[in-house]
Amino acid sequence: MADAEAEAAPRPDMERLVAALRARLWQLQAELREQEVSEASSRAYCRGFCQTLLQYAGTRGASEHILPFLEVYRISIQSFANARPYLTTECEDVLLVLGRLVLSCFELLLSVSESELPCEVWLGFNQSVQDSHDALLEFGNNNLQILVDITREGVWKNPVLLKILSQQPVEGEEEFGSISVGAV
Repeated sequence: MADAEAEAAPRPDMERLVAALRARLWQLQAELREQEVSEASSRAYCRGFCQTLLQYAGTRGASEHILPFLEVYRISIQSFANARPYLTTECEDVLLVLGRLVLSCFELLLSVSESELPCEVWLGFNQSVQDSHDALLEFGNNNLQILVDITREGVWKNPVLLKILSQQPVEGEEEFGSISVGAV
């Protein structure tokens, strides 16, 4: 409990990291908005976005503790959703980056026990993912649906996910959030 409280307390170095991440992602969005929507501008944004995410997710403070790492993903998902009106899916990097972002975030959530996350952090993350999902749905993209489902019900409360993680057999028609295992 003390570890979770200590991790939840804002640290000046993490506040600077988050502020720098926000500033860099905002700068990438500003550059994107100045350009015409095209494959080239979308590709350049995706490349810059990935480099930025790797830079900040790999930062010592973010990679050593779950909460800062989760915050990096929350901000990144939100930023990508905000940039979506200026991106074209004619550039395959757009859907690839979003898919990888979702997968990486999902993997992070699997590595966290419920007791490690303060309730207010979890609720804030959940709301941010839901808002980003809603923004992406306006463009016909439901890539964040799995994160919405998992954050709504909790990673460790989904019976199908628990069976998969414990390497138990899963029946073909069992439901995993909004995805039927039989359809996967």
